Amino acid sequence: MNDEMMGQWEKAFHEQIHEAVSVFQPELIISHHLWILTALVKKIVPNIPVVGICHGTCLRQLILAEKFAHSVIEGCRKCDLVFALNNYQKEKIVEDYGIKEEKILVLGNGFLNKYFYLPEGKKEDGTVRLVYAGKLSRAKGFFSLLKAFQMLLEEGGSDLELHLAGSCAGDDAVIIQQIKDCSPNRIIYYGAVTQKRLGEIFRKCDILILPSFYEGLPLVIIEGLASGLRVVSTDLPGVRDFLGEKITMSGAINFISLPRLKGVDEPFPEDLPSFEERICQSVTRQINLLKGDNPWKQADFFNALHDLSWERLFQKMEADIEEMLL
Repeated sequence: MNDEMMGQWEKAFHEQIHEAVSVFQPELIISHHLWILTALVKKIVPNIPVVGICHGTCLRQLILAEKFAHSVIEGCRKCDLVFALNNYQKEKIVEDYGIKEEKILVLGNGFLNKYFYLPEGKKEDGTVRLVYAGKLSRAKGFFSLLKAFQMLLEEGGSDLELHLAGSCAGDDAVIIQQIKDCSPNRIIYYGAVTQKRLGEIFRKCDILILPSFYEGLPLVIIEGLASGLRVVSTDLPGVRDFLGEKITMSGAINFISLPRLKGVDEPFPEDLPSFEERICQSVTRQINLLKGDNPWKQADFFNALHDLSWERLFQKMEADIEEMLL
């Protein structure tokens, strides 16, 4: 965005914020992302408490869009309360924004249990269905996933399918061609789907793969677990802490160490072959566990998952706001 675009953007939001405040007369304002809009909200309505919610992308943007960093930090420091997704993120907010630690609470993330729930019964036809949900981009590790899937097929995994849900990031034609070049008869591509449809896709699959190089707190992991999927994921900062010991030690999720990164989400090319091999090994491990013990039948595991639902999350959020601000 150039300066003229930025001026138009701020003017439009300035008008909408004033109108919203006039109509709703809010006791407080909840603003998502510690980024330009949250900084602007606190500037426009300084006398109404503002709660900022960090989803992680704002921390990335401080680096990738550095020209906005100073004004964003200055504005977001004035937030009355900030919710972070995990303790790692809380530490980064203190470090990067200079927001006082006592103003930051760890909230976590939650799934919608009306869309993501266990299947009543899954048809057994001998095919193991892997699934990926998210943007089809390099930062998400998508191309390494395609290479790992091809390796699994070459190693004898003729009974495998890869289901893909998500929009393309960048040149759609190039990405779709790479999917076709991999193994078109073994890949099912849905494109962007609704949350309801994603839940339906999850319930007919077996293993969710998240090979991302960077995430705030990947909600898709708990959506997959809530839908009965075993999970293979990169060992992203804060995820183990968020999920808790009952889930991380259950065997339902297997973590892969990240490749070395230059910058926020760009891996060293020479590290990718071993990373892709780790994806293969972890997927194979989870395939072997499909016929084993079922963690979802264990009360501790099931209850730990339920505690991560949006319903429970909102109850905690509401209580924290009332205690801190109202």
